[in-house]
Amino acid sequence: RRAQLLPGDEIIVCYGSRYAPDQYEAIISEDLGLCDLVAAGGIASREVNRHDRMLPPTKIMPVGLLGNENGKRLNVANYRVSNERSDKPVKVILVVGTAMNSGKTFTAASIIYSLKPTPYRVGGIKATGTGSGGDVFLFKDMGADVVLDFTDGGFSSTYLQPDEHIEQTALDLINHAAWLGCDIVVMEVADGLRHKETEALLRSKGLQKRVSGVVFAAYDSIRPKAAYDILRDWGYNVLAISGQLTRSPLAMRETASTVDGEILSPFQIQAGALTSLIIG
Repeated sequence: RRAQLLPGDEIIVCYGSRYAPDQYEAIISEDLGLCDLVAAGGIASREVNRHDRMLPPTKIMPVGLLGNENGKRLNVANYRVSNERSDKPVKVILVVGTAMNSGKTFTAASIIYSLKPTPYRVGGIKATGTGSGGDVFLFKDMGADVVLDFTDGGFSSTYLQPDEHIEQTALDLINHAAWLGCDIVVMEVADGLRHKETEALLRSKGLQKRVSGVVFAAYDSIRPKAAYDILRDWGYNVLAISGQLTRSPLAMRETASTVDGEILSPFQIQAGALTSLIIG
């Protein structure tokens, strides 16, 4: 949760880079000098760029690295989920979008909510991004039986991580959800299709083999056509377009004139507009 910080408070956070077009770009420090709190979830890094509406980040002065009883430095990767393999089939519905704040998380949470009346166990997974509680708490509040994100896979942030590590972590999280009994997994991938890590993950054959369908979240009516074509070219079955654009009936009308796919608001999804298609 968000907490009030005062000058002089001592906090425990994680080093990690960040990529957030609407907020900050930041890179892990090369030393233990003055740095920035670049995400409310607790990410320490050095700001490189920021959106012009953002205030400068909170300054923090590291006093040391956290270690265990043997003096070994701790890392989120020490606590990643185990690599269980499950023979249980699991259906994966992917939620991707045009960019940050296009409505991906609420769309994914709405799909989770729509599946609660069914007899299936549902998992909510955030595959990439920067560590924060908001998205996983929303998945849980909307009824997910299992909630996981990339921090469970050993990353404080996936920005600038090797593509193959991100792919393997996404697959491990799907397998772990299946091992915990999930029948359906709703997986959100952060940022837009042309963000480096997002594009590499979506183009990976390992993920494509696991995904049954995609719901695309867009901010406005100009982008869905290109994204729709890109996703289908990569081999994905696009089930619907949703996201922020559905707040505007006019934007939905404009989108419908260029895309032959279904356009559904998150509230229509919550009411079951996609449920039979997903479970069928």
